[in-house]
Amino acid sequence: MVSSGPLPFAVNLPLLCPQIEDHIALIEKFRVPVAITSAGNPKLYTASLQKMGCKVLHVVSSVKFAQKAEAAGVDGVIAECFEAGGHNGRDETTTFVLMPSVRKAITIPLIAAGGIYSGAGIHAAMVLGADSIEKLRELLGKGRAKKRHVQR
Repeated sequence: MVSSGPLPFAVNLPLLCPQIEDHIALIEKFRVPVAITSAGNPKLYTASLQKMGCKVLHVVSSVKFAQKAEAAGVDGVIAECFEAGGHNGRDETTTFVLMPSVRKAITIPLIAAGGIYSGAGIHAAMVLGADSIEKLRELLGKGRAKKRHVQR
């Protein structure tokens, strides 16, 4: 496995990317421990990523897509709520609505993403049914992650 220091790491894998096969080959070559898939059907690559030893988390914006991701065999879903940056679905569902709805609909781990910036927000996400949270802004804000000019 490639070392990122003492902590595990993940890669973002948009499934509609034209070079998807090249990216998957690199994930296998470098034995990436976690792939966060999005923008496409997780059924297409989940099994092959898992055979490589990779945990697969799929980003969803609705209950319907969370259920499809679970049926595809992903290890967990990241429910990206309206408050998150980037494209977060057509419905623009907020954290307070999406988290409990997805929690009731799936049995696999649920990670909340979007608008969580404090301990109180983490607590709220957990009360709403999240098993964990995704908090990229903290890394971007402190200069620990490379950021594109549109993210500054």
